[in-house]
Amino acid sequence: MAEVPVNRFVPSGYDEQFVNPPDEDLQCIICYLPSKEPVLTRCGHKFCRQCLDEHIRRQELGGGPLTCPTDREALERNKDIFPDKSTERRILSLIIKCPSEGCEWTGELREKEVSIETD
Repeated sequence: MAEVPVNRFVPSGYDEQFVNPPDEDLQCIICYLPSKEPVLTRCGHKFCRQCLDEHIRRQELGGGPLTCPTDREALERNKDIFPDKSTERRILSLIIKCPSEGCEWTGELREKEVSIETD
């Protein structure tokens, strides 16, 4: 099995087949997908939790200061990054199509999440 290189970025947002294109304000500024476990920085930028964590990890490895990837404002990990529950609710209410060929199911993204958790 091939290993993923350590420095290769893997988007963590929702890569689903949406019935309607998601609003831009629901997208992670790093992976450009609707944010999974969205977080909001003190400076007002939204990211997937995993995308921002990877950005922070790379900054820590580089020994530089922790900054927002969008505007380079200084951030404190435990003080300036917050769960964005409002955005999460909006994203989970988006209507998606089933990715299986021939399946006609459509429903809210949260319905897929519940199905996965109970399987």
